[in-house]
Amino acid sequence: MSGEKSNKDSVLEGLALGVGFVVVGVSLPFLFSFDSWLIIISTVSIVIGIMGFGIELEKFGKGYGTGDIFLGLAFLLLGSALLAMFPNTVTKIIFLILLLLGIFGFLGGILKFLNSKQKPADKSSVKKNGDPAFVFKYVIGAIVSILGCAANIVTILAFLSN
Repeated sequence: MSGEKSNKDSVLEGLALGVGFVVVGVSLPFLFSFDSWLIIISTVSIVIGIMGFGIELEKFGKGYGTGDIFLGLAFLLLGSALLAMFPNTVTKIIFLILLLLGIFGFLGGILKFLNSKQKPADKSSVKKNGDPAFVFKYVIGAIVSILGCAANIVTILAFLSN
């Protein structure tokens, strides 16, 4: 029992760390400046936070595809930031590769999530789906997604301000 509790605590700490990376990444350009090197550091921080959050969230509900969703979003964010910061041919090719990985991960995760909801319900899954902690983690996931979108807006504003 104590090993299970420490694993749950570890997952919760990982979720908190992922959100922390995203919040720091979003707020970094506002606190200092919109320099290109700072936008790169900010984007990397947000990508690490989104990826880490998705991986830790996958540990809560195995088979729900949340890890794939967040990894896909992180690849999309990284590709968009690279393209906005360095609009050249090599970056466009890298963007296409990251776009492919991002769309694959995001849509694959969404399809896994939708498929997991269609499985026949037994008592344990009904209990798990009705659990407030189960619902709460998806609300947190939505918040992190919104913060990721805000990070994209910051990157675009920084690009347009130069």
